[in-house]
Amino acid sequence: MSDLKLVTWLCQSLDPRHVFAKRPRALSGPVVLSLVQQLGFDMKSDAALKVAWLRDACASLDPKDPVLGHHVVAILRDLQLKLAAIERSPEEHPITHDNDFRILTHILRSIVG
Repeated sequence: MSDLKLVTWLCQSLDPRHVFAKRPRALSGPVVLSLVQQLGFDMKSDAALKVAWLRDACASLDPKDPVLGHHVVAILRDLQLKLAAIERSPEEHPITHDNDFRILTHILRSIVG
C-alpha cells in the first residue's frame, strides 16, 4: 500500500471536524503540514474526502509560527497552485463545484494571498 493510499484510508476512518476540534490538538503542526502535503499530492481520487481534510487541516495551520511558518506558506502555495489548475477544468473535476472546495480555496487565499 502506498503512503498516500494509507493516509487516505486513515482519513476515511475519521471525521476531520473531530480531529481538528480537539484541544489540546490531536496532531502537531509538522504532522498536519505533512498531511496537507500528502493529501494535496493527487486530487484525482477521493477528491471530496481530501478536500474536507485539507479544509480543516489548512485552517488549523499558523503561517506565523516561528518554526513552521515558512514551510506552511510554501506548502500551501503549492496546494493553491494545484487547486487553481483543477479549477481551470471543472468538467474534469466536479469537486470544484463543492462548497468545501470553495472554502478551502478561500482559506488558502487568506493565508498565502
